[in-house]
Amino acid sequence: MPTARVLGLTRLAARAGLACCLFGALLVMVGKASSDDVRLDTGWNLVTYAGSTKPVSQALRPIENDCLAVYHWDPAQRHWLSYFPKAPHVRPTLINLVSGRQYWVYVQRDTELTEDADAASFYGVNSHLTWFNSDERVDRVAQLMDDAGVGIVRTVFDWWSIEPERGVYRWERFDRAVERLGERGIAILGILHGSAPWATSAPSLDEPNWQTWPTEDPTAFASYVNAVVERYDGDGWADAPGSPVIRYWEIWNEPNTTFFWRPRPSAEEYVRFLRLSYQAIKLAYPEAVVMLGGLAGNGVSYPPFAVAEVEKNFLQQIYDRGGKDFFDIANVHLYPYTYELSRPELMTALQDALDETRSVMAANGDEEKPIWVTEIGFSTALFPDNYQAKPDAVIASWLRSVYRQLSGAEAVFWYMFEDEGTDEDPEGHFGLVEYDGRPKLSLRAYREMTGP
Repeated sequence: MPTARVLGLTRLAARAGLACCLFGALLVMVGKASSDDVRLDTGWNLVTYAGSTKPVSQALRPIENDCLAVYHWDPAQRHWLSYFPKAPHVRPTLINLVSGRQYWVYVQRDTELTEDADAASFYGVNSHLTWFNSDERVDRVAQLMDDAGVGIVRTVFDWWSIEPERGVYRWERFDRAVERLGERGIAILGILHGSAPWATSAPSLDEPNWQTWPTEDPTAFASYVNAVVERYDGDGWADAPGSPVIRYWEIWNEPNTTFFWRPRPSAEEYVRFLRLSYQAIKLAYPEAVVMLGGLAGNGVSYPPFAVAEVEKNFLQQIYDRGGKDFFDIANVHLYPYTYELSRPELMTALQDALDETRSVMAANGDEEKPIWVTEIGFSTALFPDNYQAKPDAVIASWLRSVYRQLSGAEAVFWYMFEDEGTDEDPEGHFGLVEYDGRPKLSLRAYREMTGP
């Protein structure tokens, strides 16, 4: 799978002979374009964006103190789209920078733009694509993702399915999902999660959710982690067909909850798994990026009414037990606490929660690491029957607020892309599309966010 290229602004013009006239929304360039990389001269620069689609504020973050204006001509609508980072009261009409398109950027001093050439897309989704049994469904959902502008998919590479017997690996479903996404240039965040039936610490396999009882032998878990990453590291040895590359790996899902770490969460146990997994991943693929297991809530105190005592300040407990050196990106799950998604205080609470996570990281000397929100969303089945607005329309509007207003996350993954059922269970109705692939209004809103 091709590694996602992210960033850059390749400077095309701005040196001798460039005259720029701004009248209404008119930008004119006169003179010959040059081809320097990343260097921007004082004044107007015509640049081509060479990264994955990102909100303009995030794409230009390295020059945010120097950039005064960005313009892009939209040929479809036949008018200029604009963004003024120093004038927050002016509503931007330019939402994203899109790879291959040209933009006028005004900077108030000579500056250079630097970015991680392999950074991930800002626009992610969750999917259980690796659990689909139908080739047709995998193809259909992967194409819907591509059409929606999805840049990266978070999906599980669970131990119990991959290694059902010790040393016996089952790759078919995983290889298929990786291939289908790779064909469309969609990156993957793989979740390394759970226990194999021969390794679980559950009292027996009759125990409900025995998969979420962590093994008593974390070295066995690390061995599975190493095998998975080695298969998708693209080095030509023990690779999946075509030598695809998965750069991003997450260690467990919501280890701070009793549901996913049984019989009860333990930061000490989790850090042991995290350390051994980090070492196993870097041994197989040194350039891989290791994600902290997505913490339910913000890993500190959000949401206050739903955080059990054992789960509070779990992020700090990870630091206290030496976990700092064994993850590259922090990872939180921020769900709303009400179906009244239009309440303005809801976005304030979500922003405060994300800021609280950042504060704990800073207090532990870890402020330079990125944060990803790898789950955020709402189910259309969680609204009361007598709710006066159409649930899908309410979620679609809130989705726009999340992607436009939530600040401080390097990537945001909507949960989920596809509905997982057709019954009344709310868990099955978080998707942007129905179980049969029919689009919801929220899919249209997502596509608006990933567009120009």
